Amino acid sequence: MGLDRETRVTHQGNHLMRILNVAAFVVSGYASTEGRQCKPFNPLLGETYEADYPDKGLRFFSEKVSHHPMVVVCHCEGRGWKFWGDSNLKGKFWGRSIQLDPVGVLSLQFDNGETFQWSKVTTSIYNIILGKIYCDHYGTMRIKGSGRYSCKLKFKEQSIIDRNPHQWDEAMYYVLGDPTSKPKGYDPMTEAMLLWERDKSVPKTRYNFTPFAISLNELTPGLSERLPPTDSRLRPDQGHLENGEYELANAEKHRLEHLQRQENVSCGCKSDVADQQGLLHNKETTYTNENKKHVYQLGNGPIFRRSYYPQYLELVPGDPSRNIIEMIFHRGTENPSNTSKKIKKILKVKSSVEILERFEKYRDGVKKKAYEQHKSHPRSMVDGNELMRFYGTTMACCGLKSKRISELCKDPFCRVCRLIQSNFNTEYTKKHGIDLSTSSMDINDYMDYTKFKKMTRAAIVCRIIAGWTNTKANGTHEHCDSIRSQGRGSQFLNIRSPSAILPCFVIVFA
Repeated sequence: MGLDRETRVTHQGNHLMRILNVAAFVVSGYASTEGRQCKPFNPLLGETYEADYPDKGLRFFSEKVSHHPMVVVCHCEGRGWKFWGDSNLKGKFWGRSIQLDPVGVLSLQFDNGETFQWSKVTTSIYNIILGKIYCDHYGTMRIKGSGRYSCKLKFKEQSIIDRNPHQWDEAMYYVLGDPTSKPKGYDPMTEAMLLWERDKSVPKTRYNFTPFAISLNELTPGLSERLPPTDSRLRPDQGHLENGEYELANAEKHRLEHLQRQENVSCGCKSDVADQQGLLHNKETTYTNENKKHVYQLGNGPIFRRSYYPQYLELVPGDPSRNIIEMIFHRGTENPSNTSKKIKKILKVKSSVEILERFEKYRDGVKKKAYEQHKSHPRSMVDGNELMRFYGTTMACCGLKSKRISELCKDPFCRVCRLIQSNFNTEYTKKHGIDLSTSSMDINDYMDYTKFKKMTRAAIVCRIIAGWTNTKANGTHEHCDSIRSQGRGSQFLNIRSPSAILPCFVIVFA
């Protein structure tokens, strides 16, 4: 649905047709989502896109301005209208589906000053683990106009009975008057007028892009010299993909994303200047035999190793990430409806680049092994069988209450800081492996925390690469990556390699 046509209606002074055409413009944006289950690239922080079509009277600019949360802003101008907005999402994970609730406002203003504003509806993606992936848009969209009319659009959610991918309506009609006042048996379509119809001649493409959308990435002669270095069309991985060089595109994509993660770590964490200048001494820490009963020693070297400084970032109440972690925590209890466990603090773990690289390298190794040996386990070939699990333990420092961003403490009895400091690479875990649970209530250390007055219960939320799993009762564990066992009301997964674990959040609770 083009806005140029609506501009002509605006000049005619037909306010009712104006709001109807704006509604059709909003709905037409969802037409291309049918059959689009994936996208090739995520934009990098600071990445921009700029387009200028003098023949169409169209100018557009967009930029990714935030990575966590991911926020993209845009501004567009046409003949007689302006459009601008920002895009952000709040996600909810429901096991087999992901619910995405858009955050942000889209605005459309015509040259007479009349403005319309709306927010997108909820999008859910189904069958993310098994089955054919498809998405559904539902909810109520309110288009608020500054003039005479506003509009309410209801996107109907699929019923539980009809949980199959459906075809989007290919057209939008309107009927003047109240259809409910018509006699019984009245068919509104007999008087319906066409507002918008999807172009059926558009050929199907891999990502369901229209020919015009595909042409937006074209580098015409002389254009590259005029673009800023942050423009999307200058991304080398996109160029390799368009040329059919898939291996080069994938390698370049990983390189760029690694640089982005490295930049995020360096921007989000204060480095120890004295340590960078070599002013600190290597100090070995000695513990008494009494302490060794409760502190698992690392391998060779001191407990507090240089060149590795993870940090905590406290998530304050109301933070979208905190809300999701709270939901995950309560769902991991024996009775999810009982929220009596009080969460005292949630800390985001900011890992070093070294740990992130080691985690991704381990994933690649599991995927390669799965492809060569265990082709009957397709999930391992796709992402290494990545799961989310809890490691229940105790904490003494609670993330240094006075600061929102804090260093790991050096208390030898603080199990959380010691595990994250060593990345779960302790003498105990080397011998017994690392038991992670589906329950947020389990204490994996088997440590009587009640003996220590300062100890507080804590659960470390971890991403793990489970790979090929086997049951404990089976007995043949030589080639498996992890071992499953059943506990009381929960399931444990014993991970053999610390490189398969990436701690993400620490939940401190009472």
